[in-house]
Amino acid sequence: MKHYKIEDLVMDDSFIQWVRSNENHTFWESAMASDPAQQQIILQAALLVKAAATAPEVSIDPSEATEVWQRISGPESLRPAYRSRKWLWAVGSMAAALLVFLGIYRYENAGSRVSYENLIAEVAPSDYKEIRNDGPDPVFISLPDRSSVVLYQGSRIGYSISGYNREKREVYLSGEGFFEVSKNPQKPFFVYSNELITKVLGTSFTIKAPENSAKIEVIVKSGKVEVITQKDPRKKRILESKELDGNYLVENQKIDLERTTMKLSPIVKRELTELNHAVQQMKFDFDDEPLARIIADLELAYNVNIAYDKDKWQNVKLTAHLSDEPLYDKIEMICKAIEAGYEVRPDGIIIK
Repeated sequence: MKHYKIEDLVMDDSFIQWVRSNENHTFWESAMASDPAQQQIILQAALLVKAAATAPEVSIDPSEATEVWQRISGPESLRPAYRSRKWLWAVGSMAAALLVFLGIYRYENAGSRVSYENLIAEVAPSDYKEIRNDGPDPVFISLPDRSSVVLYQGSRIGYSISGYNREKREVYLSGEGFFEVSKNPQKPFFVYSNELITKVLGTSFTIKAPENSAKIEVIVKSGKVEVITQKDPRKKRILESKELDGNYLVENQKIDLERTTMKLSPIVKRELTELNHAVQQMKFDFDDEPLARIIADLELAYNVNIAYDKDKWQNVKLTAHLSDEPLYDKIEMICKAIEAGYEVRPDGIIIK
């Protein structure tokens, strides 16, 4: 992997297109993920490009631009080879933007990044339960309150054993997970994923928060979901409240957090192509459907084995609207309709 310098990046057309319009994002996100030191340099350069793009039209003396640049990246960084008219204009634009913001803007926002390890450091290791998915297939996880998570490859999630489901329900996520949260307005459910906090009372939604990605996404399947950043001045009040604040997403909406600037995007309609997994897309609305078809859909969605007596219930058909209930709630509703019970075992679920 090539090792970049700030002065190289701010003149690189591909890099500028990524910062301004998210083009070539796969390449630059990979570059950040490959080397923590390079990540710091790339984020610093991204802030400078953003500052230059928003700078007012200011005439600035080249010597002043040089002085500001040297304060940013050190006296050795301004090399004679870059002292072209184009280079001085670029440095001048950046210097003007930085002078407008009194030199504070620089790398302040990038330094606010929060990692999964930062988040779970608040929980005693002996009290922390973590589940990882290092395999290629989705993993179904049932939380202590019967809320459920489908965890995707390369992801991990955890919670405080003693603290979960006392006054509230809190989990920590790195990677991608699809949540179906049991409804309990008295105990709000929170997901901490890097710099983003997601709050619900009971609903279904997806969070995409890879550790080294440039953004975090929240996509709502049903219900209402509230999101804030770790720096939101309302954070304390929202964490303590048992209600949603009113600034929330609803069914089929999404929002992104750009981690470099800590800015939330506008709430927009989500596209079907943004969700790749069955459980994220399926409605679970069944109208006079054979039990076998319903069971097959649940097995596909959650990647679990559900055993039952096929001969006994081969002619049974059900009308059921299972929507955003966690898996075990769905199973209970089915069992109630067919007058059966169920048992959870390590290798799956048995209806009997």
